[in-house]
Amino acid sequence: MCRQPVGASDGVIVDEGHDLPRGRPCPRVSGPAQADPRFSYPASSCCFRKPPYVVVSPRIVNDNYLVVGVIKALKSVEAAFQEPNSMTGADNDRARRILRGVSSRVPLRTRTAVRRRLARLNHPRWGNLRRLEPFSGYYGFDRGTPVDRFYIERFLSDRAQDIRGNVLEVGHARYARTFAGSTPARVEIMDNDRNNAETSIFADLSEPNSLPVGRFDCFILTQTLQLVANPEGALQNAWETLTSGGVLLISVPGITRSDPDHIDVDRWRFTPAGLDTLLARTCSGGSREVVGYGNLTAATAFLMGLAAEELSESDLSATDPYFTVSVCARVTKH
Repeated sequence: MCRQPVGASDGVIVDEGHDLPRGRPCPRVSGPAQADPRFSYPASSCCFRKPPYVVVSPRIVNDNYLVVGVIKALKSVEAAFQEPNSMTGADNDRARRILRGVSSRVPLRTRTAVRRRLARLNHPRWGNLRRLEPFSGYYGFDRGTPVDRFYIERFLSDRAQDIRGNVLEVGHARYARTFAGSTPARVEIMDNDRNNAETSIFADLSEPNSLPVGRFDCFILTQTLQLVANPEGALQNAWETLTSGGVLLISVPGITRSDPDHIDVDRWRFTPAGLDTLLARTCSGGSREVVGYGNLTAATAFLMGLAAEELSESDLSATDPYFTVSVCARVTKH
């Protein structure tokens, strides 16, 4: 049974699946519009077989290009309501531009309905993301690889040849012997925690001269600078402990939660420009490379405690400088 939508009595019903539909005339349309074969409806189905309906005024039926433009704009809007994630911001803007250009020739009811539907597209669909607690309380370690660790490990893996000779790492030998292509001859661990059995150098990184000068060919300094009271002093100290030709491999947090284990000393967050500025002040005479990783999807997933394995490669590999999750740097001492 046909059910006539609002506004159909003064317009042409067009199936969103056809730019210029052909077939039998719509029984609800009379006059010149019904006689025009461009505005007939497929004979295999009722003209009101399924929503959504697009109503185009008969005042514009003589302008073929205008009708096609309106239909294409409205098709993208209607498709977005059947598949909410299918319409991008660019699609939305394109539809709005087309409709603005022909708004004076489209019935008021149609324009109002389309505006309402476009407005609905901007409303977020939270689903199970509307929550006060993340899925994981510890960065996503309990679900897989944390998103920031995915970026850090990719950075270090791409520069594994720099991990050679005498290597210094903070806290644990997490990365010194992990990557193919690395050739560490000796690995030492520095920490200010005397309960750490792996520690060979007990030191506060931000204290001047707390590390031996000119001793290491590589210093892997990951996720540490945000915890020290004086990041600039810590970088100066790290720089001085390198031999000539030594490499400093750094990672610092961008968008992240506060550290659940060290919330009282979790002090700093960084941008690529901020880290580059610190390195320029402290690592004089060296060549540096600063890289930012992450995007809005990755940052949201990381804050929610989701693991990298729960995202696609395209979700992780896209880089957006406005949503940097991890900032990494390679600095070579000459």
